Amino acid sequence: MLTINLNKISLKLLPDGEPLFSLPGTGPNTIAHLECSITSPTRLFILQQACEILGHNGTFIQSLYIPYLMGQRMDRRIDDYHSLTLRVVSEIINDLSIPQVKVFAPHSDTVLACIADSQEDIRTLKTLYNNAAKTADTIVLPDLGMGKRWFNTIAHDLYYFEHLKDKNVVIADKKRDMQTGKLSGFRIIEGKPHGTCVILDDLCDGGGTFIGLAKVLRESPEVTSVNLAVAHGIFSKGLSLDGIDEIWTTNSYQNFSHGVKGLHVQSCF
Repeated sequence: MLTINLNKISLKLLPDGEPLFSLPGTGPNTIAHLECSITSPTRLFILQQACEILGHNGTFIQSLYIPYLMGQRMDRRIDDYHSLTLRVVSEIINDLSIPQVKVFAPHSDTVLACIADSQEDIRTLKTLYNNAAKTADTIVLPDLGMGKRWFNTIAHDLYYFEHLKDKNVVIADKKRDMQTGKLSGFRIIEGKPHGTCVILDDLCDGGGTFIGLAKVLRESPEVTSVNLAVAHGIFSKGLSLDGIDEIWTTNSYQNFSHGVKGLHVQSCF
């Protein structure tokens, strides 16, 4: 099987922004596996172009691996005037008619419901969470959504999440204005944090959730440090998050410079 990582191909952009690239070595009687982090509309278009090239040459696309999926956070309609982005992106992927699709650490079950023939891939997530929690005393779930994921998925698979066993678990919550995105009302709703805390979540964008939560956690005199482990690291406001000592993440969204203090990166590919 031919594996094609579309994040590593050589391409150039034409003056109007159109991506231009080639996929040599493909042809009839060839089976291909594609890997593509869909981090932007351009990346989604590159995936469509690749499928067109392979189809033209008679190459059968057996499977697609998506480390990061643009639009997965917009998995419900805010109001009648905003796009249900996950549906838009999913319909484009479904039109490619790829028999097997795996999505790394999807934001919700809705992602898998929208993409035909899709499965969740959490192999890298298991390694990430295990490494981050190895020396932790307290596991912190930052909201009810992550709490649901913990009890529905992770807690039933602790054989693989070995370093999450027998840990103190704390559940927190917050309020988010869906129109403005403003966060408020950070609080702990279950459990008592102590020692080294590690916050587990699927994604970090600007980091406001974790900065606000770290402040609340550090109000406890028994908390000595606060770390963060997220599957998808966007870090749109940088890697410096007030109150967070160490960050564990993957390269699903972007590659990181080596040697950043307190940063640990697990590869998705």
